[in-house]
Amino acid sequence: MMDSRVKRENDKEMTGNDYLLFTTTSRKTVKLARLWLYNAVFALGVAGLFALPPVILRKTLAGVADAQRIFDTALIIHVNMSVLVWLISICCMVFSMRSAEKIYFFSRGSAFLAMFGTILMAVSPFIAHSVPYTNNYIPALGNIWFLLGLACFAAGVILQSAVCLLSFRFSWKFDDNFARSFAAYSTAIIILIAFLCFTLSGHELKNATLAPKDYYENLFWAGGHILQFAYIQMMIFAWAWVGRVESKPWQPIFIYSFALAMVIAAPFVYLEYPALSGEHADFFTRQMQYGLGIAPLMAGMALLFSRRKAGVMAPEKNAIIFSLILFIAGGMIGFMIQGSNAIIPAHYHGSIVAVTLSFMALVYDVLPRLGFKKATGKIAAWQPIIYGTGQLMHISGLAIMGGYGALRKTANSSAAIDTTIGKTLFFSGGGLAIIGGFLFVFITVKAMLEKDV
Repeated sequence: MMDSRVKRENDKEMTGNDYLLFTTTSRKTVKLARLWLYNAVFALGVAGLFALPPVILRKTLAGVADAQRIFDTALIIHVNMSVLVWLISICCMVFSMRSAEKIYFFSRGSAFLAMFGTILMAVSPFIAHSVPYTNNYIPALGNIWFLLGLACFAAGVILQSAVCLLSFRFSWKFDDNFARSFAAYSTAIIILIAFLCFTLSGHELKNATLAPKDYYENLFWAGGHILQFAYIQMMIFAWAWVGRVESKPWQPIFIYSFALAMVIAAPFVYLEYPALSGEHADFFTRQMQYGLGIAPLMAGMALLFSRRKAGVMAPEKNAIIFSLILFIAGGMIGFMIQGSNAIIPAHYHGSIVAVTLSFMALVYDVLPRLGFKKATGKIAAWQPIIYGTGQLMHISGLAIMGGYGALRKTANSSAAIDTTIGKTLFFSGGGLAIIGGFLFVFITVKAMLEKDV
């Protein structure tokens, strides 16, 4: 009798306000969230493997046959897995925790569809000849299996985002749970707006006579900019949740609303400026340039100066600290951009790796809430430090090399650059970051295999 009462109390505690980030939870919700987490961790592991050729081919193997095509192909898979699939899968994991159980069938289907698409994208370079197109945001392979995988992943994400929004239940009770839920709802809206922009661009470009790289550049330009707002929105959520920021519910709601307001009118831009016009491209560039940093600035100030509800333990604490550092560093490097050189990826890497570190912190926090073993020990505590330090060195090296003229997406572009410090930081930092990334995958998979329930 005592054991049964304790079990009931534990179950009640697991479904309280602090379980799974949100209140309404179930075993089905746990299983669904796990699927998206599996996909995210798998994508990050694949991204680490495909990160090796771009780092190596910058110098040491640039004389091998077809080096540029290998470099481009690996870079495309790395970018899509480490940014698009990893980051959106974590967003969908959060969406799944706010999805109604009565439409669980669609949520589960969306996760499996996205997982199938991710696997297709990962293996596509090995099962068919690929022509790489290194366009911005979602670089593409001219490979039917890659494009099919991308379409399946996109369909799964759209379905999960829609299910999250269909699960919305308005309440006049503006408490902490509503603020957390609003983070999920607003991010889902931003992601759907991004995919709507992809659709509108595709409709306008269907009769355009463009080279494939120019086609994909214009296809993914507007929506790719919008997706950055979704990533930043969820990073802010991770900072607030994992950092245990103590605030009134309206404060995070205001921050999330600001980011949402910045992108809500994006589809209407197509009524004024065609997708191929310079004004269209400039609008989305300026929108991201002036609007993307305001919300995280407010959230970062709150994280630094607000009181904490509870102590934050390593490795979550270390991941949040380096997330802040990388975001600031990426922003500062952005002011150095002049022309198309390696300073641009240095800026972008800093910002996007800040998001990745915040998501790593979120994963570490969520693991025991999903029934997995908590990540503890020295290796787990050091992982964000190794990864964050490596990325800081890497982007510093990129920025220095860019200042000496190294190009963005060219194998062996650093060979003729006369900066020993820049090259040392780039290569050693890249290697350290890859080790840190693999450590995260190892720690997470180990915790999953040692799950408690």
